[in-house]
Amino acid sequence: MPEAYLMWNHSDQGEVAQLSSILHYDLNTTGYNLLSRKGISGRNQKTYHSGLQTYGLMDKKPVRGMLTLPELQAKVEVGEIETIVTVFSDLYGRLFGKRITPEFFLEHTAKLGMNACNYLMTVDMEMDPVPGYKYASWELGYGDFHCMPDLETLRVASWLDKSALVICDVGDESTHELVSIAPRSILKKQIAAAAEMGYMAQGASELEYFIFDETYASAILSLTRRMPVPEASIMPI
Repeated sequence: MPEAYLMWNHSDQGEVAQLSSILHYDLNTTGYNLLSRKGISGRNQKTYHSGLQTYGLMDKKPVRGMLTLPELQAKVEVGEIETIVTVFSDLYGRLFGKRITPEFFLEHTAKLGMNACNYLMTVDMEMDPVPGYKYASWELGYGDFHCMPDLETLRVASWLDKSALVICDVGDESTHELVSIAPRSILKKQIAAAAEMGYMAQGASELEYFIFDETYASAILSLTRRMPVPEASIMPI
């Protein structure tokens, strides 16, 4: 399922599809194929593919770090991967889930998924359950939902030691149908609605950071030198 998309505008005459914005594109998807089948044809389709080629979005280059199950198996066998971080998104976009041993993931989780408590879709930022949700609450009782790994998202978690990461779809515990209030379910529904109109929506993350002129150690040392010494800590000799 595409997770990053292109947005196109049609002219009033409907003759040319113009690229309105390119923010991000996940080369692991084939999203442009979906749009070429939906609402873009003839000269519009030719213009569309020309725009993709201009921005290099039709290059089928492999995405660095992405894994297939056989590639994961190979890394496990040589000791490069020891943990599979198997996650889903809560209502705030935070990733929750489980750290699973690679052997159990390959034998069980990759095929059958895993369960997690549905209260995780009703908590606030402090992880306290919020009352009033129709999906789950103290009054209704809390149960489980089913998490099915989307193996197209399987990748090396290079920021973690010997770990891989995979994102799950959240489904009903019994039927395994997508839970409608789960963020990934909502995203898929909106993608389908946009595709029916001949569009692909596109999003990207904005990363903000600070750059310092010194190391953590020197910054701490500088701070401690400027800190006043409490009178209570001064002992007479």
